[in-house]
Amino acid sequence: MDNNNKKYFYIETHKNGVEVVHMTSKELNKYCNENGLSSRGVGYDRLEEFKLKEGILEDNCKICNCVVKTTFAEPVKSELIKKNICFGCNFWLEIENSINNPILLVQSPFGIYWQILGAWDKELVLLEEL
Repeated sequence: MDNNNKKYFYIETHKNGVEVVHMTSKELNKYCNENGLSSRGVGYDRLEEFKLKEGILEDNCKICNCVVKTTFAEPVKSELIKKNICFGCNFWLEIENSINNPILLVQSPFGIYWQILGAWDKELVLLEEL
């Protein structure tokens, strides 16, 4: 790939999920190295080709405003398209909306450390004694 030609790439960031950038390969490598990013997609010359091949929806996620990638297996792909939300937002919505999340509070055998397994803040009840 010619480093002087700008191409469309997607990168997975820690903060913004999937991000679309238009830059040269050299600029992208520098950007990824500076920000500690390692996951990036293939470069495309045209935006239309990029969106088609990478399964990018026209509109961003209606919750977090990130790019919506639909390169997942069914039924996840259909849900993302129908809801117009990204994978991360869809995942957390499903977790928050599930009815029977188990709550388990365990004490570490290695000290006085407690671990909450499978609980969300609104469901958490602190038990003084088990």
